[in-house]
Amino acid sequence: MNHALRKLLDVIEDAKKREHYVITISLDIQGVFDNLKYDIIRKVLRKIYTKSNISETLEDILSNRKVAIQTSDGPAMWKQTQSCPQGS
Repeated sequence: MNHALRKLLDVIEDAKKREHYVITISLDIQGVFDNLKYDIIRKVLRKIYTKSNISETLEDILSNRKVAIQTSDGPAMWKQTQSCPQGS
């Protein structure tokens, strides 16, 4: 999956450099976001976008995420590096 996404981004970047338009058709593939790692998404976003409110917000959303659950032994917490829990 990462190869296909990288290829698409390369095509878009090339078109932008040549001042051409790009049209994409996006399919909602079940489980795709669950399998992409945040560090890869952030790296690509940094390469494509200059600093802006949108890029900084996306960076914040994908940085320093933690999952916390209550267990019989008390709260448990760990760093989340991929996927997106419902409600986030």
